[in-house]
Amino acid sequence: MIWDRFGDNYLGDVDNAWLRMDDRTNRMVITAVLTFDDPVEYDDLVARFRDRLVIFDRFRQKLVEPWHGGRLKWKEDPLFDVEDHVSHVALPEPQGDAELQEFVADRLDEGLDIDRPLWHAWLVDGVDGSNALVVRIHHAVADGFALMYVLYGLADNPGDIELPVGDLPPLPGEEGFSEHMESKGELSREGGGGSLRDRLDLDSIREDLEGGRDAVEAVVDTLQLDREPDTPLRGDLGASKGVAWTDELDLEELKKAGKIHGGTVNDFLLAAAAGAFGRYLEEREYETSEDLDIRSGVPVNLEPLEHREEQLGNYFGFGFVELPVGVDDHAERMRLIQERTGPLKQGSDAHMMYRALETVGAMPDRVQDLASLGFRNRLTAVISNVPGPVDSLEIAGSEVDDVMFWVPTQEDVGVGVSIFSYDGGVRVGVACDDNLVSDVERLAEAFEDEAEDMVEETLAEVGDS
Repeated sequence: MIWDRFGDNYLGDVDNAWLRMDDRTNRMVITAVLTFDDPVEYDDLVARFRDRLVIFDRFRQKLVEPWHGGRLKWKEDPLFDVEDHVSHVALPEPQGDAELQEFVADRLDEGLDIDRPLWHAWLVDGVDGSNALVVRIHHAVADGFALMYVLYGLADNPGDIELPVGDLPPLPGEEGFSEHMESKGELSREGGGGSLRDRLDLDSIREDLEGGRDAVEAVVDTLQLDREPDTPLRGDLGASKGVAWTDELDLEELKKAGKIHGGTVNDFLLAAAAGAFGRYLEEREYETSEDLDIRSGVPVNLEPLEHREEQLGNYFGFGFVELPVGVDDHAERMRLIQERTGPLKQGSDAHMMYRALETVGAMPDRVQDLASLGFRNRLTAVISNVPGPVDSLEIAGSEVDDVMFWVPTQEDVGVGVSIFSYDGGVRVGVACDDNLVSDVERLAEAFEDEAEDMVEETLAEVGDS
């Protein structure tokens, strides 16, 4: 869109859309938690942040309004100090999972200071005899894949990290980074090369107009989606969130079970999510019928990790999946999920929704507010699935024991599920609005129980051969 072509320092259209969505009931902030096998020293962590994190411009810049008004710009914060963005705290006794979950939940309730670079980190002591790193970054800065690019860059040997979704790009300033930027045509795509006249040629304007038309069609299509059923997972949101996560699930077993059903591990986990929601609703004494579906928004990455670059940003769209929560039979649930995720896998819906965000982000606030009405009552949950490193990684000499993350939900959606694979295991994190789900740990337990039961039953059916 047009604002994106005025140079890297202007807040991009999609990033602007995410900035506007931030409110007290749904903070547009991504949260990641890394737990360490052995404690990391605060000074070592700060030094690593100085060396590896703030080389990304956005971590030193804040948003300012130009003297002539209009779109916000990124500008170096003259008062920036890494230590102002890295806090050192300790959990209260007895320093278990419950205390860490409460700490993370409290952070999810908080916004980030718009007058400073839009990120903050906490080194949290007292986590199973070690400590953990909690990092929060505003969606206006980066999406989940971009955040992973940054966090993996903190590793002792980022070049050795093996990922199932492509290679980790070189870090800014490292060997090969300039060649990486040139090879992906970054200057051309972001409008950083050539004259302003070149960047606003007729072909580009025509492309924007066509994109705007596609965006309008995407919003209209969303308005035509059925309204979500009135379940305990929907309702008026408050300003307080709860967080919980499962024990580690075995990635190879999940893959094997998914393959037996002719699907992927992602299909299997979506089917498990449907079963988990069904279990939870029954516990809440909500009558579920066999044809009960609830709709989930599923983020779809549109920019491979190896193509990510210094300015980070947002390059994903949303697909929609009807989760068959009323279907008890796991094989039938898998069949339905595979049938319903066909268009999602092709990315057509995701591309359309990306263009919709891009278009409304370029328009006045009121236009985005009106467009947002089209999404109200159309979703119950957001489910994200990000594949992480195949092997464990180390930061400042300490092995990262586990990784979890939570992406924000939007509008009136109060349930978020984040799935992350790391070092042969899978963790499922759940974040819910307290007004809807006051016992978020029960929903996490339902997911864990459902996934384990599905694996056991599936492998038993084929003799675990």
